[in-house]
Amino acid sequence: MTINWQELDRQGRVRLGLVRRRDAGLTRDEVRRARERGQISIPHSGVLRMAGSPATKEQRLLAAVWAAGGIAAASHRSAAALWKLGVDWPDCPEICVQPNRRLTLRSVIVHRSDALVPDLISVVQNIATTHPLLTLVQLGGVAGPTVVARAVERGLIQRLFTIDGLRTMLDNVGRPGRDGSGVLRLVLAERALGDDRPDGDLEPLMAKIFDRYGLPRAVFQHKIYEEGVFVARPDFSYPELLIAIEVDGWSVHGTPEATTLDFERQNAIEQLGWLVLRFTWYDVTRRPRYVADHIASALRRKSGV
Repeated sequence: MTINWQELDRQGRVRLGLVRRRDAGLTRDEVRRARERGQISIPHSGVLRMAGSPATKEQRLLAAVWAAGGIAAASHRSAAALWKLGVDWPDCPEICVQPNRRLTLRSVIVHRSDALVPDLISVVQNIATTHPLLTLVQLGGVAGPTVVARAVERGLIQRLFTIDGLRTMLDNVGRPGRDGSGVLRLVLAERALGDDRPDGDLEPLMAKIFDRYGLPRAVFQHKIYEEGVFVARPDFSYPELLIAIEVDGWSVHGTPEATTLDFERQNAIEQLGWLVLRFTWYDVTRRPRYVADHIASALRRKSGV
């Protein structure tokens, strides 16, 4: 029997070049013969891979989730990579199953958690994946605070969750001793932006400079009005001293149109008597002392110290 991949795909049974044996309607003997003819390979029992299909990390991950069966999902670093949270793909796929499962898969990291319930499973790129809130809790079990903090910011930027949502998830599943919950609690407690949602990667890094160099905490995205008309919303500001601080990430400010709007906004603010300080990605990431010194100098001048 020749496997009709086109028909299986039309029926919605093929995902990323894979099909489950039961969905293909093949007997074990038919699978064996298809394998001998070079039509398929078998990454895991019950999962068939179409010969010539691109071998990707996503395909390996889906094969592992399908092979696990039951309630199973991509998790930890694999889930964070699928959600595009700035986390590198692990060398081996990471999946999560419920704690009563006794499962071993070749070259797959299998985690067990009673927090894995259907309501906390989403589908990303056709792969059952832990909800981003659960992903963040679990990520702390296999990665340090730096990685988790970056993932938190990326998720906030993408509007996958809120800080309140993360705290609620911790209250629900992050009991003491559970892997990952302590790391996420630490990250949230030390987050320089508090509960605010950033627009880009640079704002959280800038917020840390205020704390790192002992500067007064600036107001995040304070709205400036002139006679009741909205003028601008600087990234950070000291409203009482009329100091505005802008951080220019390339992804947001890297086009001629964006640059034009930036200067128009700056001109409008300065006409109202504000001092505007601008710092680039290079300044914030490579010259934080330079940034802090300029802010401190502006604070002294404006406050008359």
